[in-house]
Amino acid sequence: MNKQYNILLEKIENEMLSVLPLKCDKNWIYKAVGNLNTNISIESSDIINKPANELIYRGGKRWRPMVLLLTSLCLDGDKTVSLILTPIVELIHNGTLLIDDIEDKATQRRGKKAVHLIYGDDMAINSGNHLYFIPTTIIDDLNISDSLKLRIYESYTQNMRRLHFGQGMDIQWHNDLYKIPTVEEYIQMCKFKTGCLASMSGELGAIAAGVDTALTEKIRIIWEEIGVGFQILDDIKNITTGNPGKLRGDDIVEGKKSLPVILYCNKHDNTKLLNNIDKAKKKGIKRGRKFVEKSISILEKSGVIEEANNIALKMLNDNIENLNTLLPNNNEKEILVNIVKSFVNSIISKE
Repeated sequence: MNKQYNILLEKIENEMLSVLPLKCDKNWIYKAVGNLNTNISIESSDIINKPANELIYRGGKRWRPMVLLLTSLCLDGDKTVSLILTPIVELIHNGTLLIDDIEDKATQRRGKKAVHLIYGDDMAINSGNHLYFIPTTIIDDLNISDSLKLRIYESYTQNMRRLHFGQGMDIQWHNDLYKIPTVEEYIQMCKFKTGCLASMSGELGAIAAGVDTALTEKIRIIWEEIGVGFQILDDIKNITTGNPGKLRGDDIVEGKKSLPVILYCNKHDNTKLLNNIDKAKKKGIKRGRKFVEKSISILEKSGVIEEANNIALKMLNDNIENLNTLLPNNNEKEILVNIVKSFVNSIISKE
């Protein structure tokens, strides 16, 4: 199974390079922007792509494009079409990271300096937005029926709207210290902001396989729920062991209303917690270290971190079972299920 996974991963990386090359040529420029009345230098195009390439080729698990490809293959889809589609979800994901890091004033990403600190906010914002739209060139070039192409475009446009709507909800809560969303509002925000790219991966895989809309929707919902479960666990890791390449508790400094914070605020007098979060926000991740740790200590002692963890694991385990029930038994389904399990283990790992 690992051999097949690695072979598919290499193919995905090659597709990524064809859509966003490390070095441009005139054919790529034409594909990106269409006919030109004058020449654009290769060097200029390379500079435009540099912030995106800096982030994308630092690495990443690439589990979203893998979900797309394996879902299609599991349903006996066309391998060529599904493979061509794989960069869509990875490019959009990296675009969100570029923009998020600017909005959150992040200093690190994937173990290195945040891209906007290397190339400037303006170039990083432009590059992030560029990654949102490059996927349309992939769809345009597909040699498939117009009806199938329309379904792919509909998925792309709807999920881009959901993504930004969810980000807007999250930003509102960051900016208003005393705005405490309900658990239901938080879950919906996660479905929009994080779950949509996971669900889009499964959805595009199902569309590429040519399955009907009813089955496609069931697959979409399963991966949306899995995406939310991943987000909850990732937020928990931020305030426990710390996420790789980031500083422990930087979500506290951002004022992020993660599920443990919401659960605590809805069950307890939240004055002390919110005061510590406010001081951490004002002082920053280094000068406000004491208030970050105080906030985390309050959450740990109350039991809400464990409660949030149980919610996430139930969501993930339920949807692993749903995948097993819904999809045909084959090697591709086995790899899909193992992707979820291994990713959960990597998030909850103490390392």
